[in-house]
Amino acid sequence: MSRDRIDPDVVDELILHDTAIAAVDAKADANTVATQDNATQIGVLAAEVQALDVRVTALEGQPPVEPPVELPVEPPIDPDPPTQPPTPPDGWPETFMGYEPVTSPMTRRDETGFVIEGYSFGVEHESRLANWGEIGLAVYNSSDFTIRNVDMRRLSEGGFLFNCHDFTIEWSRFENILGPNHDDVGHSKHSGNAWQLDSCTDYRIRFVTGRYGQTEDVISQFRCKRGGVSHYQYEGAIEADRPTSDGSPSIVWDGRAGTGVILGDRGGEDLYVEDSTLLNPGQVGVQVAGGLRGRVERVTVYGEPYVKNNTGMTTWCKTNAGNANRFVDNRVYYRRSDGSSNGFWNHGVCNNTVTEGNNWNDTSLDPEDLRVVL
Repeated sequence: MSRDRIDPDVVDELILHDTAIAAVDAKADANTVATQDNATQIGVLAAEVQALDVRVTALEGQPPVEPPVELPVEPPIDPDPPTQPPTPPDGWPETFMGYEPVTSPMTRRDETGFVIEGYSFGVEHESRLANWGEIGLAVYNSSDFTIRNVDMRRLSEGGFLFNCHDFTIEWSRFENILGPNHDDVGHSKHSGNAWQLDSCTDYRIRFVTGRYGQTEDVISQFRCKRGGVSHYQYEGAIEADRPTSDGSPSIVWDGRAGTGVILGDRGGEDLYVEDSTLLNPGQVGVQVAGGLRGRVERVTVYGEPYVKNNTGMTTWCKTNAGNANRFVDNRVYYRRSDGSSNGFWNHGVCNNTVTEGNNWNDTSLDPEDLRVVL
């Protein structure tokens, strides 16, 4: 019987039935393909497992692998250790004033990148060396230089540097600096120090050793920035009978004012004194006279009873209010003429002064341990 003679509703149901049957057949075909794919994947995995079994069997016959040995890590080498080298540099003579003698003042101006090395400024004391000039060595308006292995004796002033930058003074020795008031100088117009710096920046003074003299300040950093003194040893004379290299009397300090080292004078910034010893250096051992961020660390100062002694260390703050000065881990025993100890004095107007780990009355110090031998 033809479908065109069947009721239309029955025809629709037949069409739906045929469609459903076709869909079921297609799904069955897809499942068959998927099953075949799964069988293929299973075969691949089985082959990989078999290969792994072969490798494991081969490895079981090998000796065990030792774990890697961890080597100890060496500490980094400090490129610039803070302690003094055990021996002086090459060319250092055992005898003080043993370098090439200099018989007239030496001056350098407006230069860069040079070395002044291996000179002895001064002659025997009978020659009254101060008559040929106030200053043994003077450097003006220069940069990137080194002064090394230089000895000085009986000069009105040892070395003077003005407006100099990025330089080093090291391994220098001096004795009996006459200063501004000694009779052999005739009241020099200059301040008369072993080393006088004025308006200098970015410098290092280190491994400098000296004794005796009538200086204003043994080492003066006047209007300077970003520099300082380290590994400095000085002994002043309170009697004229101390031993000298040429047999002359030891020049006694008898000025109205003076220090072993001064920083911040007339201002300055980021100056320091560290790892140094001073014995009988003058009215004051170390003075921060102003400026910003002055630092005094690990410095030993000893003053035997003397009429001119005042105090071991001071922060005076004459200018710039002396902001943020630091005194850390210093040892001081500084006695006045009556034997009383006066280790430290703060002017009182210095802002944010830090004092940590200091001993201002260290009676364990022995002056014989601080004597200077040239």
